[in-house]
Amino acid sequence: MKVYFNSSLWSRGQGLPGTKQLVNWQFNYDGAERHIPAIYRFAGGVVFDVLTILEEARIYAYLEKYEAREGKLTARERRVAEQENPYQAVPIQQIWINGRQVGGDYSSSTALYIPGWRENDKLDAMRYAYRWILQDRPCFACERFIVPYPKAESLVQALLRRFRLDKVRSLKLVTRPVSRFIPLGKTFFVKDKEEEIKFTHPESGVEHSLHVQRAGDLEIPIGDHRLFITQAMYAIHPSLPEGETLSFDSTMQVHRPSSGDEFVPHSAAAIGIIGGADGPTSIFVGGQGPSPAGQHRCFSVPSLQKEEAACFKLEGINCRYLASQEY
Repeated sequence: MKVYFNSSLWSRGQGLPGTKQLVNWQFNYDGAERHIPAIYRFAGGVVFDVLTILEEARIYAYLEKYEAREGKLTARERRVAEQENPYQAVPIQQIWINGRQVGGDYSSSTALYIPGWRENDKLDAMRYAYRWILQDRPCFACERFIVPYPKAESLVQALLRRFRLDKVRSLKLVTRPVSRFIPLGKTFFVKDKEEEIKFTHPESGVEHSLHVQRAGDLEIPIGDHRLFITQAMYAIHPSLPEGETLSFDSTMQVHRPSSGDEFVPHSAAAIGIIGGADGPTSIFVGGQGPSPAGQHRCFSVPSLQKEEAACFKLEGINCRYLASQEY
């Protein structure tokens, strides 16, 4: 298998293929078996593949559960589906080559091989090239990284790299901390100055009381409309376990109907306090100083009409799942 100085698994890069250096590195992350079979050296850096062995039964069970509903999932259901996915990439935060940290210019691409569902000739070639690992492993994922070298420490090292003679003596990966989402899906309204809402923690079974105080209303002009948002402060009794925080959904969908054959380029948009990838329009409202001890800030679902009672969507609980790790 020829590997070029390109993170893409689909297109051929320019120039000569890399010089292969076998490493046969195996490690486990988040309960999954991972392999880096080889490192491919180039004048400007290295390319390597991170293979993840996937359990066939879990893959097909996941597809059966979600494939038909893919376009119908709510934002909360998508978050749950994403963390239930049997394939979770290694969330690399830092890469070190020969004891020196690489800058943040590395990139990667990912492909999955699932017999009968997702196959391609490129990964067939990879199955053969890494057959000592992938033999009798019908499902796998590959994430290919392209990583520039740290700055050369000497002219000799620069020349060795140019002619691909500077071997990789050590490769260290440092992962980001990972959180987990526990869904709640609770909607409530705050009309008076203060409201009390109760919810039961899905995992601990403990009942918590949410004391919500209305802290003020925001009015934001958007084109020929005005957006109304309520800010609130809340405290939780008893407190959530350490490392857990509540997650509120402060987004809304805006649909502007067209009249006749009129073309309306912005007929739909997603609006939120903190925007994400779900829509083209986002609004950020910063905090106004530190919150009192034991209190937290949240925002209501934005509305195009000023309502007496503000709607809040308590999506779930974010909790620590995996700490940063070194490999």
